[in-house]
Amino acid sequence: MTAASLLLVLVGASGLPAATSGSAAKPANSQATFQAPADPNPDLAARIRKANTVGAALLKLDEEAEHAFLKDHPDALPETKLHLPSATARAFDWCTLNMVSKPHKQLTGDCWAVAATEALEASYLIRNNRRVALSPQPILDHLKLGSSEIGADCPTAFNYFLRTGTATSKLYPYTGKPVEPSDVPLRYRAVAWGFVNKDEQPPPIERVKEALVQFGPLATGILYTPKLGAYRGGLFDEPNPPNPNHHRTDHAMVIVGWDDSRGTHGAWKVKGTWGTSWGEQGYMWISYGSNNIAYDPMWVRAVSTFYELPGDSFARIAKGAKPLPAVKKPSEPAVTSNIAE
Repeated sequence: MTAASLLLVLVGASGLPAATSGSAAKPANSQATFQAPADPNPDLAARIRKANTVGAALLKLDEEAEHAFLKDHPDALPETKLHLPSATARAFDWCTLNMVSKPHKQLTGDCWAVAATEALEASYLIRNNRRVALSPQPILDHLKLGSSEIGADCPTAFNYFLRTGTATSKLYPYTGKPVEPSDVPLRYRAVAWGFVNKDEQPPPIERVKEALVQFGPLATGILYTPKLGAYRGGLFDEPNPPNPNHHRTDHAMVIVGWDDSRGTHGAWKVKGTWGTSWGEQGYMWISYGSNNIAYDPMWVRAVSTFYELPGDSFARIAKGAKPLPAVKKPSEPAVTSNIAE
């Protein structure tokens, strides 16, 4: 069986490879979510399945192009040189690999755009070993979504990255308020994205860990409370947070790691959207399930600067997407991950 055929067998409804057997024993709570089940929502479930179907097809297309490239350049891709743990590991943190960018600070109610941008930055760094500070501003300008836009969310941002793209913060400064779009090339793209969920129900802890190892930091919804906003350090755990609006989530953050030894059940390491003055220099440790964290995590796969996808196939799957940027010649120098943003 070819690698491409194997991928077709392993990709499930969530767009992620199905869990395979291994020598490491799974923790007893691997299928737990530590969250109450969501109310049935057929419309939401259908939207998640549709997004994951497109995401799985695009992921397969990218994997095929990657495998073809590796046949001629077996040691060229930075991501293949990373030493990553199994999802059954007790703890893992992308920050320890220097694969997470500096926390952004949202200026308005656009946490959804900021969190999605942070996830794309991390994927771009992991895949290309190039550290860039990307701007959420093109999303706001082109889609005219401001702080009062209730319908804006991370899927909106990921779809924009897939079909149009973004630029660096230096070339396209972030203000948080939509204005007329700048005439700046939007070269930083996503080639695929999807939900870790297979439907409207929160995914098991194990599934989130698998996605985190495979794709890098995950954008996720979370229920904001004054206590969460005032977090300054340590393990955050708010099992019964106030929820007057009855929303499962109303804020967005980025999961960058986990530690099963923290607290009663374990905890996620989360990157915020409030800059480095919040929490532990912009990060927090939050118990599994607290404030509905990881209720709807999303993965994103940034474009590779080493190989190109078949343009016709990409356009057929990602309907309405602009052509992906051409890959630079191998002679052009790379900006390594040790370069400051």
